[in-house]
Amino acid sequence: MDKIYISKKIEELRPWYQSIELDGIKTTGKKTSSIKLWNDIKTTMPENLEGKSVLDIGANAGHYSIQSALLGAKVVCVERDDLAYSQFLFIKNYFENIHGDFNIKYIRENIIDLDFDKLGRFDYIFAISILYHLDSYKNNKKAVKTFPNQNRIIKKLTYMSDNIIIRIRNKNYSNTKHFNNIFKGLNFNPEIIDSTNDRTLIIYRKIGSV
Repeated sequence: MDKIYISKKIEELRPWYQSIELDGIKTTGKKTSSIKLWNDIKTTMPENLEGKSVLDIGANAGHYSIQSALLGAKVVCVERDDLAYSQFLFIKNYFENIHGDFNIKYIRENIIDLDFDKLGRFDYIFAISILYHLDSYKNNKKAVKTFPNQNRIIKKLTYMSDNIIIRIRNKNYSNTKHFNNIFKGLNFNPEIIDSTNDRTLIIYRKIGSV
């Protein structure tokens, strides 16, 4: 792909949520750079992911999925948005033209409806910017502590992996204390990877796992 084609496709596929660099050209993502986030995520994993598996839920354009696959991981990513899928196909094609085919499966489904039991276990699960969207009780203070979909899916994820990486909004209903209480109750400890005024990136590791 030449730069003219890349620029044209990036413009055609706007708006982008994830910021991704292709031959020196960046998509215009929202707020925090997805490139920086990936560099932070990598600090929690081996340099080589050969023989490892990754599940990326709420994958959007698949930046973290593709980067994991480039390091050798077998990847499953889940996202329902049609535009995000078109972005993923473009990004995947770009990297495969350079590096050859890699092992990645994209499931187009709402994670609330996903049959997690059919997916099996993974070495790492990314839930970077999705869990805090599942239950929105901003205008219902009495319901703020229930979060049925969050709690159900978190419980599923803890059966599927010993390492779960999530991103938390610091200043609203989905706060760090809420997530920490759920994960600790399921025998997982939090380790903060990076924190800003707006978001905190955390890996939850199962207690006693290697």
